[in-house]
Amino acid sequence: MMAIWGRAGSTVAIVLLGVGCSSIGPQTIPRDRFDYVEAIRDSAKEQMLLNMVGLRYAEAPLFLRVTSVISQYSIDGRVSAAAPPYELQAAAAPPLGVSGGYADRPTITYTPMSGAEFTRSVMTPIPPQTIMSLIQAGWRADLILRLAVRSINGVAAAEVVGSLGDQSEYYEMVLLMQKIQAAGGLSFRVEKRAPDDVAIIIIRAAESQAMKLNRARLGEILGLDPGLSEYRLVFGGRAAGGNEIAMLTRSILEMLLDLALWIEVPPEHITAGRTRPSHDAEAIEDLGFKPMIHVHSSMEKPGDVFVMVRYDGMWFWIDNEDFRSKRTLGFMQLMFSLAESGGGQKAPVVTVQAGG
Repeated sequence: MMAIWGRAGSTVAIVLLGVGCSSIGPQTIPRDRFDYVEAIRDSAKEQMLLNMVGLRYAEAPLFLRVTSVISQYSIDGRVSAAAPPYELQAAAAPPLGVSGGYADRPTITYTPMSGAEFTRSVMTPIPPQTIMSLIQAGWRADLILRLAVRSINGVAAAEVVGSLGDQSEYYEMVLLMQKIQAAGGLSFRVEKRAPDDVAIIIIRAAESQAMKLNRARLGEILGLDPGLSEYRLVFGGRAAGGNEIAMLTRSILEMLLDLALWIEVPPEHITAGRTRPSHDAEAIEDLGFKPMIHVHSSMEKPGDVFVMVRYDGMWFWIDNEDFRSKRTLGFMQLMFSLAESGGGQKAPVVTVQAGG
C-alpha cells in the first residue's frame, strides 16, 4: 500500500513541478515578434495598394492603424486523487486525475484615421525640408521629385493631378537635379536664424565641364542667380527672387491619386466611365523616364507577387520581380509614416483640383 501511494505521490509531484516551473512568456518573444512584424508589414502594403486601387475608381481612401497588439498566454494543470473504498485499499491504487489547459488570447486594436488626424496625415503637403532631407540621405532625387513635388519655382509637372500637357521642362529639371545629386553637387542644411529656422539648398560648382553645363541649365530653368551657390528653400509656387527655391509639394492623397492612374484597368471600364484614362506611358518614356509603378489586373488570381488585393471581383497586384514598382510602394509607405508622425504639419493644407 505504501509503495502504491509512493508512486502516486511521485506522479503528483512531477505534474505539479512541471506546471509550477513552466514559463512560456520568454519562449514566445522570438516567434510572436517576427510573426506580428510580417503580418503588420504585409497588411500595410495591402492597405496602401487597396487605397490606390480604390482612388482609381473614385473611392474615398480609408486607413486603419494598428495601435496595439497584446498577446496573453496562460497554461494551467490540475491533479486530483481520491482514496478507494476501504475494502479495496490494500489492492487498488488511488484513482488519479490529471488535466491541463493552454490559451492564447491576442488583442489587436485598430484605429481609423479621421477628422483632423486624417487632414494632417493624408491631405497636408509634405514639407520641403523633408523632401530635401530624404535627398540628402541618399534617396534618388528623380524618384522623390517626380512623386512628391508638384512644382519648383513655377516649373510644374501638370496643372492638376493626372492632367496631360507639355511637361518637358519639368522632367528636364528633374533629370538635371538627379545628375547633380549623383555628382555630389547637391546638399541641404538648416540654419538657426531668428525668428525661425531657415532651410538652405546648396548647389556646388562642379569641376567637370558637363556638370558646369548642367548647373547652368538648371539655374536657367529655375531662374536662379548664377552667382550664388546657396538658395533659401521655401514652400510655395513662385520664388521671390533669384536667391530662393520655392517648392510646391504634394500630400499623400495627391501622390496616391497620381500613382493610381498607372494602374492597369480593363479598357471597357474607361469606356463605360467607371474610371479615368491611364497615364500615357509612351509620353513619359519619350522624356527619358519609366512609369513609377506598374500595377497589373486580372480576373484570375496571380502567382508570384509582391503584394496583391482584391477589388470589385478583380485582382490587382505588383509583380515580385518589378523592383521599380516595389521601391515606389515602399517609398509611399515611408512618406505615409513621416506624414502620420507629424512630418506634414509645417505646410498649409491645400485643395488641388483632380481634373474631370
